[in-house]
Amino acid sequence: MCVARLIVLVLSATAVVGCQSSGVAEDAEPALGVDRVEMHDSAFAPPVVQVPAGTTMTWAFTDGSTVHNVVGDYFTSDNTAEGTFIHTFIEPGT
Repeated sequence: MCVARLIVLVLSATAVVGCQSSGVAEDAEPALGVDRVEMHDSAFAPPVVQVPAGTTMTWAFTDGSTVHNVVGDYFTSDNTAEGTFIHTFIEPGT
């Protein structure tokens, strides 16, 4: 099974350098059956998601004052503090 690797970058609106770690433990259990991830208080909930092929994921940015983005193997969201980013996966991944 081909696994798409997602890297979540959290960028502070005032920071010069972005954080390149998701802050999630390597052994975190992925959530199943999830198609929406909330970004609030500089954390994604749930932090790890297992995504079957064909799943349309929505990331909701609700911090309001801190800018974030989502980066994957073949997609990148805009940097934003509010709104949503939607991506449909053609391959399964975590």
